[in-house]
Amino acid sequence: MAIGKHAPKRLDRYLEIHSTVMGHRIDEGFVVEDGLALERVPRGYLMTGRIRCVGGLCVDVRKLLRVIAGDGSTAMVQTVEYTYHVVLEGHGNVLRYCSPHDDEAHPEHKPFHHKHVYDVFAGDVVGTAATIAGDSWPTLGEVLEEMRVWHADHTAEIEAPRR
Repeated sequence: MAIGKHAPKRLDRYLEIHSTVMGHRIDEGFVVEDGLALERVPRGYLMTGRIRCVGGLCVDVRKLLRVIAGDGSTAMVQTVEYTYHVVLEGHGNVLRYCSPHDDEAHPEHKPFHHKHVYDVFAGDVVGTAATIAGDSWPTLGEVLEEMRVWHADHTAEIEAPRR
């Protein structure tokens, strides 16, 4: 069982942390729309939707929080599956973080947490995939911070086609 940032948490505490992180990103102006929704599913809670950020960046989220024990807001939950897929509207994929999954097209990385990276400004649709060791896979908040820095580093390239 994971420890640290990926350890089980009470659902109400998980949602409080999520709300705080999203609030910070909205307040600083990086996130412009939080389109995530949480629904109860047989295995736990499924968080899905799109987070719209400045410059046309969007993060498509699919995250399964498995119920470890309990029920309702005090249930202990833990992320067991996730995909954080970042796209730059009008350009393509920037990156995608994935939990281990079955993917016959890429058997060399499916049993591991992994990150796909694309050269979005060159039209790269294949990208490269790298394994993420142990529990070092990111939280959604960490992905948003990575994208905030990426946006700052690539503002000129993002804006160039719009001029």
